[in-house]
Amino acid sequence: MSSPAIQDFNQKFAQSPKLRGQISEVESVSQLVTLLQEWGCNLTGSELITLAQQAYKTWLMSLDSTVQPFFVEARENKILNKAIETCNNPNDVVVLAKAHGFQLSEADLQAAAEAANKIEGFSLEKVWFKSLGLLA
Repeated sequence: MSSPAIQDFNQKFAQSPKLRGQISEVESVSQLVTLLQEWGCNLTGSELITLAQQAYKTWLMSLDSTVQPFFVEARENKILNKAIETCNNPNDVVVLAKAHGFQLSEADLQAAAEAANKIEGFSLEKVWFKSLGLLA
């Protein structure tokens, strides 16, 4: 069961096309927090983490089984996780994946970005794919 604050956020999100549109434009966690405060959504840090984890799990399950292992490893391996944050473009990710034993193409990344874009609400994955230039 979700907390009352998460339930309140989910209700506002479901009922407001304007909020959904604004959240789709968010490019950082700090922007998200500011937006949520403007909408009277008082989520704690742990509640934001819960929402982010839910979005991650939904996104991960939507990925092709050949791509999934890289993103699982990127989340679990602290060294790879830190390295992935320094990637500036899709080719950087492809090279990083190869260095860690994964075969990943730019087309695979584009498909993963499109899958992230289909997830309703905010997700860290969308922010990351935007930073790579794979989402507008």
